Amino acid sequence: DLDNPTGSVFCAHGAGFTVSWDEVDEHMHTPNPLRESREDTETPAAGFYEAPPVIDEDELKAIFERTYHTGKQERKTYATKRVEAQNKESSTGKPKYDGPEYLLVDGYNIIYAWDDLKELAETDLCAARDKLMDILCNYQGYKKNVLILVFDAYKVPVNSTVSKYHNIHVVYTKEAETADQYIEKTVHAMGRKYHVTVATSDAVEQVIIMGQGAHRISARGLLEEVELMNREIRETYLEKEKETKAYLFENVSEDMSQLIDEVKNGKRIF
Repeated sequence: DLDNPTGSVFCAHGAGFTVSWDEVDEHMHTPNPLRESREDTETPAAGFYEAPPVIDEDELKAIFERTYHTGKQERKTYATKRVEAQNKESSTGKPKYDGPEYLLVDGYNIIYAWDDLKELAETDLCAARDKLMDILCNYQGYKKNVLILVFDAYKVPVNSTVSKYHNIHVVYTKEAETADQYIEKTVHAMGRKYHVTVATSDAVEQVIIMGQGAHRISARGLLEEVELMNREIRETYLEKEKETKAYLFENVSEDMSQLIDEVKNGKRIF
């Protein structure tokens, strides 16, 4: 049927391309559910929540290579041409970026990944958001980057809002748009031109981020950087305080110092 051909639409790097029925298995990145036996398939109990998988660095790179066709087998598709162009660019060395560094932070992902913020969010989510915003304000002042904190507001019937909180930008997504979608859209627009880093522990999001040319940092990695920043600031402050500490009579003249010693030793009485 030439008017209604069979096939599938796959997506790579934000663009779609068609795949004929006999080449679908070659392009798939997950097992075919139709080939799995019913005995091997277990349905989780109702209400059961399974935590998202934690993927290490090597496994993440392997997923990225499979996803964007960087293996030995060539596929003459639009996605293959895009990957070949990217590989050619990367072989010339590290890309040169213009302008400042950008850090996009998935707000709720970080809140529920940091123990103290997660505990606070259980009683007051607004307080947890405010605390994260204050922490990131200090972090931005230390790193001197452009920091954009993104929160989900997709269930609220409003347009997306961007506001300035001290020295960082805070974004609440529009209706029907998640923080992941906003971050992906922003990275797609900026990832190749600017040095963009995304802070999230969402494994799927991390693969997409790498495909768009941005860098990633996990929630744990961001927490470690914040703790390191706090230690360095504290050590710098204590060092400066030690250097500027002044003692009583430290800068008095020699005659006055001698007079003080005589009074202290009882040799002179006023």
